[in-house]
Amino acid sequence: MEIINLKKLTIIQNDGNRYRLSNGQYITIDVMHKNCEFPLDMLDTYGCLKDGCEIDFVEMMNKNGKVVLYPDHSLYHKNKSLGSISRTKPHTESAPFAPAGIMKDISPYAKVSESETLEYKSSFAERDKIIETIVAFRNIRKAGTIIVGVDNEGNIKGEKRTKQQCIDVETDFLNTVRQVKCNVKLENYIEFDWCDEGRTCHISVKRAFDNKITYFKDELVVRNGASNISLKSEEMENFIINFYSLNL
Repeated sequence: MEIINLKKLTIIQNDGNRYRLSNGQYITIDVMHKNCEFPLDMLDTYGCLKDGCEIDFVEMMNKNGKVVLYPDHSLYHKNKSLGSISRTKPHTESAPFAPAGIMKDISPYAKVSESETLEYKSSFAERDKIIETIVAFRNIRKAGTIIVGVDNEGNIKGEKRTKQQCIDVETDFLNTVRQVKCNVKLENYIEFDWCDEGRTCHISVKRAFDNKITYFKDELVVRNGASNISLKSEEMENFIINFYSLNL
């Protein structure tokens, strides 16, 4: 392959099979981890790169003349004795994510517009709306991220928190999630990462691979662009028909 140039991109999202990058492109998880080893602090409990990690990529031209992204092996390959591991554990649908503590870096989502898979919330006081969005992500079968502590434009509004305060917020929120009337254990599908010295919380929602339609307080909520919508009877019927026809 011909190396063209080097660029630094951010891992925006892990949808279960691929990483979505900040330039809109994708790279498969297996390709990334087959060729590189990463420092432990860049990896989650399943050995996958955390959302927000910055990776150096090279643009390469394959034999068909197509430009493709490829992680720069020389910059990120480290000896295991220096504190790095390769990805060895796949994502599983039954294992819950573990709290990740505080990340003191700056949120990579700042100034990025809300979208089908990105939602901003000002605080955890909007618990019902946050949980509703988790359900909406599940129903469109995509991974998503909810940033808590920012306004609609992504500007940081949250206050600094200690590590213990972050853990307390997570625990309180998870207790609420467990009490909400829902046909799925949502707590098994979310992960917390704290940025900006605890001022913002990234709630990563794992992509659903099961065949369950998820209800929130007896309502069928789905993602429509950058918003959540509750489907009415006829819309709900059409959604259910299309949902199961795509999963036969």
